[in-house]
Amino acid sequence: MTKQIDKMRMDIESRIKRTIGIVSGLLALFFCYQSNIFPIELGDERANSYVSGFQIGIYITLMLLYLAKLAKYRRALKDEALLKQLYYQENDERVVYVNQQVGKSAMSINTVILLFAALVAGYYNITVFVTILVIIFVENIIQFILEKYYTNRVSVGKTEEE
Repeated sequence: MTKQIDKMRMDIESRIKRTIGIVSGLLALFFCYQSNIFPIELGDERANSYVSGFQIGIYITLMLLYLAKLAKYRRALKDEALLKQLYYQENDERVVYVNQQVGKSAMSINTVILLFAALVAGYYNITVFVTILVIIFVENIIQFILEKYYTNRVSVGKTEEE
């Protein structure tokens, strides 16, 4: 069990580094935004204000979520009991199965919603219509690549065990 916990500890250290990188990137983007390096120029002052407020909200929300994650990981590294609890949570087969089912269902539902949105947008704006179609296309390409990757990964794993 100690090997698994040690592996989990290394994984969490890697996650901490990745999270610090993401937080740093968010801070850099936020400061670029605040210093008006990338100004929002939509033509309409209300639209500029709306997009600006939305972006600030997203920056702050993401920053808070990643900082909370960072604190959780640092606490887990300092407390062996928390580290074990995190390990058990992440490796519970029921949770893994539920997450797989949610991901599979969410992709299908998301595609249907986007198709419906494309149909409706086609009546009003060609740019929005084409943008949604590109999103659907990219989403399906990503899903196809992930399916091939995990199919090959599982297949390779079975042949190595035999």
